[in-house]
Amino acid sequence: MSFKKTLILGLLLIIIGGYFYLYEFKGSKVKQLKEEQARKVFLFSKEEIEKINLKREEEKIILKKKGSDWELESPVQYKADLKEIDKIIGTLLNAEKERTIEENPSDLSLFGLKDPKIEILIKLKDNPSLEGILFGNNNPTNEFIYLKTTDNPEVFLTNISIKKNIDKGSYDLRDKSLVDIDIKEINKIDFISKNSKKITLEKESLDDWNIKKPLEVKGDKNKIENLLVKFKNAKVKEFIDKPKILSSYGLKKPNSKIVFWLGDKRKTQSLLIGNEDKVKKQFFAKREDMPIVFLIEKDLVKKLPNAANDLRDKTILVFNKEDVLKAELKKYKEKPIVLKKESDTWSIIQPVETKADELEINNILWTLQNSKIKDFVDDHPKTLSTFGLDKPQRELKLWQKGKEKPEVLLFGSNTSNKETYSKLKNKDYVFLLESNIVDKIFRSLFHLRDRRLIIFKDEELEEISISF
Repeated sequence: MSFKKTLILGLLLIIIGGYFYLYEFKGSKVKQLKEEQARKVFLFSKEEIEKINLKREEEKIILKKKGSDWELESPVQYKADLKEIDKIIGTLLNAEKERTIEENPSDLSLFGLKDPKIEILIKLKDNPSLEGILFGNNNPTNEFIYLKTTDNPEVFLTNISIKKNIDKGSYDLRDKSLVDIDIKEINKIDFISKNSKKITLEKESLDDWNIKKPLEVKGDKNKIENLLVKFKNAKVKEFIDKPKILSSYGLKKPNSKIVFWLGDKRKTQSLLIGNEDKVKKQFFAKREDMPIVFLIEKDLVKKLPNAANDLRDKTILVFNKEDVLKAELKKYKEKPIVLKKESDTWSIIQPVETKADELEINNILWTLQNSKIKDFVDDHPKTLSTFGLDKPQRELKLWQKGKEKPEVLLFGSNTSNKETYSKLKNKDYVFLLESNIVDKIFRSLFHLRDRRLIIFKDEELEEISISF
């Protein structure tokens, strides 16, 4: 075959391929896109919407976009729930015509569209006219619903699930957050109660919360941050838009007040909690900067601290297990048991010299590190004899890497509730530990020594002989 013929055939192939791409492949894609657009009820984008009017049988709701947020303008002015607004907009933009019933119906009442149960009108940017959709009755099979847009006489069917996301009342569309806070910005919290002392917490760093009032002690970071998350995520159960005088809800002189300090501590947000609604078993509350009263869950109110100790760090002793080099366990009028670690191996050096049971010692350190104080008894005791700590029944000493002096933990007498009075030697406060925790720490010499009959490594074992 000549070069000229080959060239002609190649050009024909390119032309045929181009025709196939333009008119068959690309053409089918364009056709498919046009068909999809023809099924769509609305063709505008989310960003174009600036106002939504939602008319229901019960009420008329007006929503207006404000920057990146949405607000209710009617029946009450209030911040909107962005998730619910996004759900409505997403539903409208994804709505498709399942089937056209009539292109120009003479009687809309046959479809429940003369006086529709729901009507949505949408205002777009730079467009004075409103685009809307009317929701009628369900079809006989209850799988579809009759719909009609305001600018077209056509009645069509769409899936009934659309109604679930659209049929929302003003309560559903309101932001039901108790407080509008960013947990990361909070650096101080005041808990003020009629029945107890004011509790003030301050965030010292990313990892530390300290109690400043009524006493200065380390706070329980996890408990404090969990409480913040609960208030951040808690929802209003019911709004009272036109409240009576505040005293009727116990909010003129509230039972509790929580002040969240944000950023540089000059900006605050306060939540007031009043009386309980005995019928609904919920509490009246309000934001100090807003007139609206609302109801909140009783369980949330129960989680408020009654005293500073409720939010206090209940760690017995802060230490790194790997840094412990030596330990002494001493019972009253008994010889102490002294344990020492060398090259990651524990040994007993008093009252006998022998290898120690590594598992038992690790269990003691784990118990000491992970167990919690049951309760704080006295922060400034006048005498230790009241708690049996002037002559402690047991004493634990821990020597740690990089520290000259040991940490000393004293254990006094037991209470009738099977708890033991305890304190750190270098701290004033006395606290209670469950007695079973103390028993787990003070193991006997028998249990602390290595009790294995034969010591060997599995990988070195070649043969086992058993004789009877």
